[in-house]
Amino acid sequence: MGQIKHYNNGKWTIYTSGEDLSGYTGTTNTYYIGVNNTDGDYSKVNPDGELINLEKEFQYEIGQYVEDEGGVIFHRFIEGNVQKYLVVDIQDLGNYIWSNIDSDSCNAISLWRGELNTEFMVEQLGANSGAAFECIASTNGGVSNWYLPSIQELNKLWNNMFEVSKGIEIAGGNQLNLIFYWSSTETSSTNARTYNFFTGISSSGNKNEDNKVRAVRKFSI
Repeated sequence: MGQIKHYNNGKWTIYTSGEDLSGYTGTTNTYYIGVNNTDGDYSKVNPDGELINLEKEFQYEIGQYVEDEGGVIFHRFIEGNVQKYLVVDIQDLGNYIWSNIDSDSCNAISLWRGELNTEFMVEQLGANSGAAFECIASTNGGVSNWYLPSIQELNKLWNNMFEVSKGIEIAGGNQLNLIFYWSSTETSSTNARTYNFFTGISSSGNKNEDNKVRAVRKFSI
């Protein structure tokens, strides 16, 4: 174990490598936080000295263009020991309908799981799922596994537009237009959520209307 830091009551205490921590008697909601030399994990140590992963440093930044992943990072999070990233394509796919079958629900109702929504759309509507079908068929950036973002994923994207716009410019892509984009979040048998990239406001649009489509994908390390 490398350097270990203990945080309690707003103060850090530094412990050196190899120091015996078994005698620590702090409260259960305090942690030792340090660096595991084997893989760079930030870790916590229980009072008995047992090492448990807490979180990892992020390798990539919001707004960073990652060429091998085909886009610009707009969200990141830790799940277990895994860093997970959401990236947005650096160009629009075009203008498409959500579906030309506007009287059938396909259960794409998740507010945050765009990948799952897209699977439902394509599975039940096939090529009739215009926006979703174009996303999964895309090989932009030399990668696949693109999908139509959920409404909350679009909200994450909009909230980080300052960083994302810089990344898209660096990558030589096309900026998001300040107009409506389709999400994969269905609201009824005839309507689905759109996101206005000028106002940052979500609304409901008829599925057979044309709106902009910008694909996203995720990767883990």
